[in-house]
Amino acid sequence: MTIKITTPNGGADSLDFGCAQTPIVATVTGTEVSSGEGKLELKTTTGGTSATKVTVLANGDVGIGISPTVDLHVASGADGIAARFQRTSGGGLVDIENYNGIGGIGTSDNIPFRLNTNNTERVRIDIGGNVGIGTSAPIAKLTTDSGDIAISSTITSDNGDLGEFQFWNRTNAGSGSGTSFVNDVAAIKGQMEGTGNNSGGSLHFYTKADGETKNEVMRLEGTGSLKATSPASTTGLQPFTIDWMNENNAGIMASIGCDRTASSAAPADLVFRTSTSVDSGAISEKMRVTSTGDLKFNSGFGSTGTAYGCRAWVNFNGQGTIAIRGSANVSSLTDMAVGSYRVNFTNNMPDVNYCSTGMAGGAGADQINVSQSSMSEVPTVAMCRYETAYQNGSLWDAHNVMVAIFR
Repeated sequence: MTIKITTPNGGADSLDFGCAQTPIVATVTGTEVSSGEGKLELKTTTGGTSATKVTVLANGDVGIGISPTVDLHVASGADGIAARFQRTSGGGLVDIENYNGIGGIGTSDNIPFRLNTNNTERVRIDIGGNVGIGTSAPIAKLTTDSGDIAISSTITSDNGDLGEFQFWNRTNAGSGSGTSFVNDVAAIKGQMEGTGNNSGGSLHFYTKADGETKNEVMRLEGTGSLKATSPASTTGLQPFTIDWMNENNAGIMASIGCDRTASSAAPADLVFRTSTSVDSGAISEKMRVTSTGDLKFNSGFGSTGTAYGCRAWVNFNGQGTIAIRGSANVSSLTDMAVGSYRVNFTNNMPDVNYCSTGMAGGAGADQINVSQSSMSEVPTVAMCRYETAYQNGSLWDAHNVMVAIFR
């Protein structure tokens, strides 16, 4: 059966609902808006006032609470849920909301929310607020699986910032309008090292101590170099160290750090510290490389002292045609006379104030003296002359001659 309502001269045609004892409570109105086109309005009456609740235009657009401008257009006069989608069997409430100009979409009961493309789940927000990209079971505030995260920015200058991860504390432990981010305590920043399309990049790490401003403490450059920095105003053992912790993470077993021992403008030493106990964490300095290049260490001496290395050494046969058995920083030997040898250095000594020690011996003559002969030839930075002699002073070609030079 078809019910047809027409008006001879066009305009609006209505179908009213009510009863003899009450006024009209609902109306369906069809209106011709142009030749051959019309719209349909559903109206209800509240407190004696009739208002349009649903509008259907000729192009199929549907409006709820508003004349539609898109396929489905919903307007609400107050903050709150504007649209809800629900399973008929209960549960699974998905709402579209509008709160004081802030739009929202999500679930209103204890179920997760997901976003799909191409009929495949791409993003999921679980009931605790954890977000998963590429996974339906996020284990942290942001979890990604089988994919990358890209941060990009248009950079036109050298050393331009590409973006950063920032770490803040809040005024309270909650969330929403009552929460303020008040203190940025750490950050990881990506930075360009040039301006071209093939320019390199670097990672910069920032932290802050109590009462201090945030400072860069470490940098990983595009070449792979790792650089550590400390506030220029500090002296003593610097904040940046590399610490090796025990298995309970309760004590430091070993540490490498830098020590600015003088003023804030002075260079720093490299300090090595170890602990005598795995659990105590009481570490002490065992070795130091100073800014001037001195090596200091504590090997049972009670304190760290400068170690002076052997600059050159040689073990040779001084009889017949002299022959080197082993050496370091010695380029050659020169047989000057009986019991007299010149040791030529591969790399020059820093000056002529070096110290020599030696010993020599041979079959039937084990007590042979080795002396640095400055009378026969003045030592230079490139060579030094040594003589081997019996206890009575007679020079003799020794079978075993060993000399070491320190500075």
